[in-house]
Order: sequence, then C-alpha cells, then structure tokens
Amino acid sequence: PYATRYPGPVDTAPIMRYNTGMKKRRKKPRWISDQLRKAIEDHPVSRYRISKDTGIDATVLSKFVRGERGVSLDTFDVLCDYLGLELRPRGKGK
Repeated sequence: PYATRYPGPVDTAPIMRYNTGMKKRRKKPRWISDQLRKAIEDHPVSRYRISKDTGIDATVLSKFVRGERGVSLDTFDVLCDYLGLELRPRGKGK
C-alpha cells in the first residue's frame, strides 16, 4: 500500500571528481567592490567588530563579503573610511 521507492530508473554510476593537484590561482581584484571585500578579509579586526564600530548590520557585511549582495554607496563610504581606503585614478598603462 505504501510506496517507499521511486519506480523509475536509478543511476548507480559513482560521481567522479579529479584532483589535479594544482592550486587555483586567485585573480587580481578588478572591481572596486572586490577590492573592498579583500580589504575587509585582510583587515586584522573581525567582521563582527567592523560591524559594531561602523553600525553596519553584521549580516549585511557578511553577505557582502561572500558576494551574495551589494551594499549602498553610503555603506561603501563608511567601510572605506573605517578601513582607511580611498578612491584614486590609476596611472597610465596599468
């Protein structure tokens, strides 16, 4: 009376994953938001402390660092000010 198994075909082939032994090379940050994420990750103060000191919600900060969401320009300004970052034009040929 009770069916406990799916009656369709079952794929029994194992999933193969290969480890090439090569480390993935991190790309150089290109976008301003990527550079801010890297600055937050490299900062000696924890994300929790950054959120408390700046008044930015810890969840918002965590999701931004993981790349799950963006932040407003006001939040961006607060983070840059806290981390001591500034926006300046690149030199020619870079």
